[in-house]
Amino acid sequence: MNRRSPGAVLFVSLLFIVGCAGKSGIAAWLGTADPISPPPLAIDAVCDGSRGSTCTEATLTEVLRPALTVAAQRPGSTVRMWVQGSEVESTRVVCTVASSKSRRSGRRAIQQAEERWITKSLGEILAAVRPQLDRHAHRSPIAEALTRVAMASAPADAERWIVVVSDGLEVSSFGDFECARLPRAAEFVRSLQHERVLGPDSLASIHVRMCHLELAPVDGGRCPMTVARAIDVRALWTAALVAAGASDVQITESAPTLFDEANEHAKENTQ
Repeated sequence: MNRRSPGAVLFVSLLFIVGCAGKSGIAAWLGTADPISPPPLAIDAVCDGSRGSTCTEATLTEVLRPALTVAAQRPGSTVRMWVQGSEVESTRVVCTVASSKSRRSGRRAIQQAEERWITKSLGEILAAVRPQLDRHAHRSPIAEALTRVAMASAPADAERWIVVVSDGLEVSSFGDFECARLPRAAEFVRSLQHERVLGPDSLASIHVRMCHLELAPVDGGRCPMTVARAIDVRALWTAALVAAGASDVQITESAPTLFDEANEHAKENTQ
């Protein structure tokens, strides 16, 4: 009986791997291939600067620093800063930054380069948005602004996030969440979709975060904000965002846990 030596068996196995997957296949099999890079991120941060809202330089910093940190770790990512206008057409981008792969080698050198980019980008964004923070519009078309942002183009391979810094108090033809009777969730979703605002699948494959929906008197005490009303406002936004097909939704009173999922995904692909 003709027995093959272990070396011959290994050689044949390697030939099979190369034949099926080429050099990259054998490199991955041997553990010498570079780890698979996670996709870039397309992060849209939205500042609701309407009267009494919670978008300030401090709350923006709480949101932007972790956003820029994860963008730095994924070269090719973009962070766009939007300012919500009193009308949908006046909602616009005031600053865009993009990360690139560091030319430095070594973990410490790369981390230092990333931190410099984060600090520089944060300064650029805040400088661009600062003049807009004093323009307190009485109208707050949050749903229309979200639709406008979702319609903006993004790289096809990018993982999309929309992060809204707002008190969540819509003031538009769809409702007055500040002082008037709140609509029922089904009624709110139906009226939005009737006007093609946050329509079905408009937020498909997009992670959505609404943050700093603080439980506080409206606009310095013009209207009270009870716990029950605050819960109802969050429920309205949850219903509208889920109906629009958002990948997942998180609504928080303070800064959200923005990119835990993105960081976990990155770790899984680089281990």
